[in-house]
Amino acid sequence: MLNPKYIKIYYFLIGLLVGYVIFHYMSERSLSVESKKFREIIQLTDKYYLEKTDKKQLFENAINGMFEELDPHSTYLSKDYQQQADTDLKGKFEGIGIEFQIINDTINVVFAIIGGPSDKLGIIPGDRIISINNNNAVKMKSEKIIKMLRGKKGTEVTVKIYRPSTKKNLLFNIVRDQIPLYSVDAHFMIDNHVGYISLSKFSESTTNEVVSALEELLKSGMNKLILDLRNNPGGYLNQAFQISDLFLDEDKLIVSTKGRVKEFNEEYHASVDSPFEKIPIVILVNHGSASASEIVSGALQDWDRALIVGQTTFGKGLVQRPFILEDGSAIRLTVSKYYTPSGRAIQRSYNKNKDEYYRAAYDSLKINELQNQNKFKTSNGRIVLENGGITPDVKVEPKEISDTFTELLVKNAFYEFVRYAMDKKLLSVDIHKLTLRKFKNDFVVDDLLYANFLKFIDSKKIKISKDSLLKERKLISLRLKAYIGREFFNNNGWYYAMIDGDDFIKSALNSFSNYDNLMKKK
Repeated sequence: MLNPKYIKIYYFLIGLLVGYVIFHYMSERSLSVESKKFREIIQLTDKYYLEKTDKKQLFENAINGMFEELDPHSTYLSKDYQQQADTDLKGKFEGIGIEFQIINDTINVVFAIIGGPSDKLGIIPGDRIISINNNNAVKMKSEKIIKMLRGKKGTEVTVKIYRPSTKKNLLFNIVRDQIPLYSVDAHFMIDNHVGYISLSKFSESTTNEVVSALEELLKSGMNKLILDLRNNPGGYLNQAFQISDLFLDEDKLIVSTKGRVKEFNEEYHASVDSPFEKIPIVILVNHGSASASEIVSGALQDWDRALIVGQTTFGKGLVQRPFILEDGSAIRLTVSKYYTPSGRAIQRSYNKNKDEYYRAAYDSLKINELQNQNKFKTSNGRIVLENGGITPDVKVEPKEISDTFTELLVKNAFYEFVRYAMDKKLLSVDIHKLTLRKFKNDFVVDDLLYANFLKFIDSKKIKISKDSLLKERKLISLRLKAYIGREFFNNNGWYYAMIDGDDFIKSALNSFSNYDNLMKKK
């Protein structure tokens, strides 16, 4: 005869099993009932609605409607959108490797991606693509251009190019290849000591790119670093903690996640030794810095490894887990929240109005007036706030852009004029003979070039008063110089030229002179 003790255990286990089965059955039954109701509504609408409906689109709209009731970052992605999002974060696609703009119905090559098929064949900025596979490319729409130029690695596309500098047509047979989408937009030495890296996203290749840039800057004498995360919307979590790990020693906590389901509760700690763990760092952020950018900024701020300069960040601290559906579409479902090492929640408060949520992220006044800010302490005992996003140690607000400058941007006047100036050989200096630093320090938009710009504005019938154009000359000249710099030095030329008008970078450089004091307990 069984021991009564074991009989009790036996019945207890049977009870648990029965309870689980009943719970599972009721949950499945409830879900089945609701699914049946949903299908019934779709069928009735499709059958009897006044106008003919697209059943697939009804399903898509219903799914989107369901996600409207959740947080701002849980979302449904159609198959096409999911594939494009995958491409952006995987950091590569297959094609010929150019960036282009359409000006006067003609495809202008802005630049060929370094190491890509077009770059290897000698396609240069300013080339005009006039035909693709014997199809006239003039007046061709961007979507069609991309579709024709992209394709499987190893396939060929024939491109006819007009080169204004030689006034010749050139025929290129380009073999498509895998094209990297770099997340490091630019890296260079600002002076003999301060290195600069601009990081646009956190993709699969980000850590490798950043390490490569850092090693190059170290060889150039870098002993201070500005890491620019402005307008970086984030990306892969593993890249965020790997980048943080480059600058943190020992087993320091980088970020933790906490959710309703315990399997999503995780902690990420530093584990890799690197030569960058003692270098003074300033991180630049603004309202467009989100998610992975906030993880890096929050971790290095909490451990007093970096000063944060700029604006309060976006406040996107919800963790999404992607679930790929059978048809290739996907949902990104919020499963937990991010917390910095000191315990601050990164996520900004939100309500059901998503438009207001996104607008508020860029409203400095609303962000700065947030009440009931919880206070936390860094490793040195400095007070840091939990108010949604990462609050900078040194605040910087960008200058407002004038109507004159905005109009020139909207009309694409800067790029079009620089392209025109290059074609007509209006530059008085042979920039090919200059280094990047000499270009930044010595090249100026002189009176003659600026006068030509004013004539160009007139020819384009852009209605801006001469007084306004003269008043804005310094800012306009800086933007023209940046576009010229990009022609000769790619993105490094753009970013380096823009330093003189960048209050964020000026503030970062000033912060290094007071770095130790700013890091002390207040």
